[in-house]
Amino acid sequence: MQVLGRVGLIGDLHAEDEALAFVIAELGRLGADTLLQVGDIADGPGDLTRTIELLVEHRVLAVRGNHDRWQLADELRTLPHARLRSEIAPSVVEFLSALPPTRALGSPRGHVLLCHGLGHNDMVGVKPDHEGYDIAMNQELQQLIAEKHFSFVLNGHTHRPMLRAFGQLSLINAGTLLREYERCFTFIDFERGELLRFRHAAGALSTNLADWTRDEQRL
Repeated sequence: MQVLGRVGLIGDLHAEDEALAFVIAELGRLGADTLLQVGDIADGPGDLTRTIELLVEHRVLAVRGNHDRWQLADELRTLPHARLRSEIAPSVVEFLSALPPTRALGSPRGHVLLCHGLGHNDMVGVKPDHEGYDIAMNQELQQLIAEKHFSFVLNGHTHRPMLRAFGQLSLINAGTLLREYERCFTFIDFERGELLRFRHAAGALSTNLADWTRDEQRL
């Protein structure tokens, strides 16, 4: 099992190749030794082929999201920015087809689950404002809490960046790089127990890190 140290966490991509290139470069400057991505690589306004080329070139460990699953199955192709499977390159089909739904990893602070939603369910998540009933009725979350195996879940899907603890289980949502939402990327130092999140308002991409808001949190 791969043990994580200094991690660059990349949220839902939706083919935002220009944003991905910028984020990969910045995470490298921050000292990330492993890059992780939480799925939903397909269905976006940018260049999907180049997005995947960047992921391959920089050895980013990714998982499959619901949009990647829909892309392969030619489902919900009337969504904004969606393309038919026949319209994408064979290399894109090959890459998306090989993505696992989850990856189990290690860290100095406990086991880590990389997924899109929660576990194998790519359509469920937890938002910052979920309380009470939403939490109690979230079967996937309750199962992860009850199993007491993972200390961290790194996920996406909601496009809402978040660090939130449920007992010994911490959820770290990577947010998204999709231009229609607040853009976000995250640097995690599992050895030091530190998390740095960089956020930028929706709209045009700024490649000047000074234009991004920096938040610091403890794991």
